[in-house]
Amino acid sequence: MLDDRTIDKRVQLKRVADAYIRGLRTQSFETIPFHPHVTLRAPIVPGGVQRPIHGRDAVHRLWWQPLQPLLPNVAVTVRDYFYNEALNGVVLEAYITLSSGLPNPVTAHVADRFTIDEDGLIIDQEHHSQTNSVLYTRPMPSSSSDEVVLVTYRPELQPEFERLNRLWLERHSLLEPADLDYLQEPERHILAGGGQVFFAMQGETVMGTCAAICISATTVELAKLSVDASARGRRVGRRLCDVVLEHARGVGASEVVLTSNTALVDAIRLYEAIGFEHAPLPQDLRYETADVYMRLAL
Repeated sequence: MLDDRTIDKRVQLKRVADAYIRGLRTQSFETIPFHPHVTLRAPIVPGGVQRPIHGRDAVHRLWWQPLQPLLPNVAVTVRDYFYNEALNGVVLEAYITLSSGLPNPVTAHVADRFTIDEDGLIIDQEHHSQTNSVLYTRPMPSSSSDEVVLVTYRPELQPEFERLNRLWLERHSLLEPADLDYLQEPERHILAGGGQVFFAMQGETVMGTCAAICISATTVELAKLSVDASARGRRVGRRLCDVVLEHARGVGASEVVLTSNTALVDAIRLYEAIGFEHAPLPQDLRYETADVYMRLAL
């Protein structure tokens, strides 16, 4: 059982890592909480990781400015967060796809290690590819056929999005017309409004899925979370929820909401563990069978 201090420190560390991702997505160097005397080691700076650069101004000049032309349309999928025992450092593992200014899109599987000070500012950052990363006390899983990878929507994955969600909706007699709109036409009802559908893939097999639906400029709905029975206990559901939260931050939302049903005990426990809080049911709720409404402030 984690004590309150450990939870608070992990939340702080995760916020720092998320701010870094938000800075990349919005092309805003000022968003990243660098300390004035930060040290950065990265392959793309002169001398690579063996020659660190010191100071926020130098980081901006030698790392950010060469990187910035590649950032329009950058896509980031967070895979996991790893914390050191001292709780002053976090490693962010992610897939980053760059397409602007390149003949073909390039996707990198990266790990960024951040060390922060007492004020929550980054005093040291080290960027690595997966093959030479050191993830504090927990090793990064090696790439293999057993690895579960998160990807965004592709048209050929729509049948799996519908199939996996129909399984639990029909099992609990919860399937409604509003569900079918999303499941059968996600491009029209989810992606067109700025949302996204995420899939957990093991090889070519879909192990889970979850959607981020933009309800307004400030609110994103976490919806249609479903994990295949063979993937239970592997944190697939948690990872899908985390990537929806990251998407919400990336589009500038201030809260994430969800609807559920009291019959879905395990799902509700997961949402509570993430930090969602129960709230009164809205009057304009789309689902007749929903009797649970939860919110998470970002």
